[in-house]
Amino acid sequence: MALFIPVGIVYLAFKRLATASLLLEDALGEVKAIQGRLHNTAKVASIGTFAMDLAHQLRNPLFSVTGRLELLQAKVLHQKGLEEHVEAALTAAWRMQELITGFVEIGSQRTVPVRLEQILDDAVEMTQLSNDKDLNVQRRYRADLPCIQGYPLLLREAVSNVFSNALEATPPGGTVTIDALGIGPNITVVVTDNGIGIPLEQQVKLFQPFSTSKPKGMGLGLFSAKHIVELHNGTIEVTSQAGKGTRIEMTLPVTEQPERNNSPSLEYLESIVDDGVLPQPSFAEASRNN
Repeated sequence: MALFIPVGIVYLAFKRLATASLLLEDALGEVKAIQGRLHNTAKVASIGTFAMDLAHQLRNPLFSVTGRLELLQAKVLHQKGLEEHVEAALTAAWRMQELITGFVEIGSQRTVPVRLEQILDDAVEMTQLSNDKDLNVQRRYRADLPCIQGYPLLLREAVSNVFSNALEATPPGGTVTIDALGIGPNITVVVTDNGIGIPLEQQVKLFQPFSTSKPKGMGLGLFSAKHIVELHNGTIEVTSQAGKGTRIEMTLPVTEQPERNNSPSLEYLESIVDDGVLPQPSFAEASRNN
């Protein structure tokens, strides 16, 4: 005798099965996401420990070098030529000290609310100090930009690297502009220049390490900037045309809760060494020490 099951019951059973399947798929997706976050957290912890150890190993000998340079600076005061060389060496030592502080920031895995306009001001002022070309530098960003949750020294390095590249690529009399545009929950820092531009065949390698067309430098500036921006859950994009100039956009999420400490969800820097543009003391700090 054949078993008769009403069509309505079969339909309802299949409907419930389909719903359960969707719920299971969502649950599996959430499990994978959690696994990814756990993996990333372990990676962050491992690299953070390495960064803290590296900072400890470098800090003491660098303090010794800085102290001796400061003593030497006092002895060669008003001796033209020697004084300039000692001052340049001391500035490089200060930059290295801030680079080490950046490693400590990574190792602590604790971010802070960062005033973006201060980051941009410092990056522009410090980078211009090392550039003697006659350029028209325009700052178009507001003085009341929103905060970003992150690592201030590394953010400043990323902007400095991008801005320095723009200055180097622009001939005397050219224009370099830096702006910040609020777009939804993000803010985009835009650096544009009317310099030599980047040939299309070179653009695909821009963010690769040791990729440079400059006779001096290691080609790590944009590589470093990309990783710093991604460390802060942001993106970086380049638009360029040979002979006409370049536009670089760094988009970062705006924080709505400045007190919150976030752990980054992307890879940490494998290298944050720039080709000549290392993190530097704040402009005010440099002025006080001179």
